[in-house]
Amino acid sequence: MAAPAPFFSHVDRVLADFAKKDKPTSADFAAIQALGVFYDKLDKYRIAANNMADSALKSEGHNSTRLARHMALAGDCRPSEKCDCHAIISGGHQKAIAARAIMAWLKFRIDDPHNGAWLPRDWEDRRHMPAHLQNAVPHKRIHHDQYFNWLGNRINWITITSADQLVFTLHFIRRSLQQGSVPPAVMPQTGRV
Repeated sequence: MAAPAPFFSHVDRVLADFAKKDKPTSADFAAIQALGVFYDKLDKYRIAANNMADSALKSEGHNSTRLARHMALAGDCRPSEKCDCHAIISGGHQKAIAARAIMAWLKFRIDDPHNGAWLPRDWEDRRHMPAHLQNAVPHKRIHHDQYFNWLGNRINWITITSADQLVFTLHFIRRSLQQGSVPPAVMPQTGRV
């Protein structure tokens, strides 16, 4: 495996953008201080992955509250109280082991916000969602074999060879789940009202 690209944190990017300003104002300085504190928490979580053994990354327990907090720090807040925070690559399902191994190989932690998607809790909750989630797959119904087979076809050692590819694929899967544009076998049929 090639050496990983240098890690540029959100704080690094905010500072680089700030440095481009010719004459920063007091408002610019206040904004950079607020953004620095905001992004630092998520950056620390992500940077810690670089010092974790692959076995620790593979076995790290998923915590939906932590994932939801990280998604909020990344700017993706819970859109409705009737939403659950779904870990796209499961923290504990046996069929997600290969995808977890890819995450570990690329130094991604299980509760990284790239691995999250807000989904309505169940069928009846979809009508309470913002427009972009009204056709979404219900979280309560998604944890089945066909979902994990579909996930394994998208995230495997042949198709994912870089962190950028993993992020792109996770975002594609998130959009598919949130739009309800998954293959028919993946869309659950149980529990419809």
